[in-house]
Amino acid sequence: MTKIEKLMFCVVLASAGIATFAQPVVRLGPARGTLVDANGKVMGVWFPIASDFLGTGGLVSIAGLPVVLPLYPLAKSDSGPTPYLDNQHLIVSKYVFAPPVYFDGQNCTGNPAVDSGGGGYVWGASPSVTIGDGLGGATVYVADSSRARSMMNVQSYLGADDTGGYSCKSASFSGVYVFPATPVDLSTVFVAPYSIR
Repeated sequence: MTKIEKLMFCVVLASAGIATFAQPVVRLGPARGTLVDANGKVMGVWFPIASDFLGTGGLVSIAGLPVVLPLYPLAKSDSGPTPYLDNQHLIVSKYVFAPPVYFDGQNCTGNPAVDSGGGGYVWGASPSVTIGDGLGGATVYVADSSRARSMMNVQSYLGADDTGGYSCKSASFSGVYVFPATPVDLSTVFVAPYSIR
């Protein structure tokens, strides 16, 4: 059984009340289908997310780690079937609520890292931050939480701006416990748009 299969098994057990874990910041509903990319490559599983900010998502494997990918319909509709359930194409939107990505250099250079505190993360999945471009592309900052966390002196960070996207912001603070993160261009792993089978 792969890491992603083990995680989904635990999620299904937890949602069924068979097992109880520490309450995650974001809760997953039971899996509702297989998530595939434009070439039919299986990405992982699709599920609803119980959150004020995220309506649907995928539990996918990136760099060998289980990562929660927030997804949105390519075109929202005010009428007709629920867009998440009619096999409508999905992408990563730039309008995504997620924790910031920290850097130890100015102008968002140097080593990227994500907060180890768990904000916005799902129990059992690798801490990650997904930054979409609004066109179906995205960069996913993936952290391996099996590695030791460390304290970072933050010089800049990628954070949400007034447009709902992300921008680089200057900072100067210390004492943030982080996991080192690896940026992954999602288009090198999966081809958008995605769909549910």
